[in-house]
Amino acid sequence: MTIRHGNAIVDAIHQTLVEYPKSDDQTIITETADRTGFPLASVLAVFDARFRIVDA
Repeated sequence: MTIRHGNAIVDAIHQTLVEYPKSDDQTIITETADRTGFPLASVLAVFDARFRIVDA
C-alpha cells in the first residue's frame, strides 16, 4: 500500500465516522472498505495504526 492509498483510507475512515458517529469499530472498518473498494485488510491495518486506542 502506498502512502497515497493510506491517506485516502484515513480520509475515508474520517468520512465514515462522520456518517456513523456511534458505530463500533467493525462497522466503521467494513463500511469504509465497502464504500472505497479498498481491501478489508488494508482498511483494518490503517484503522489499527491510526485510530485504535491502545492501553499503555
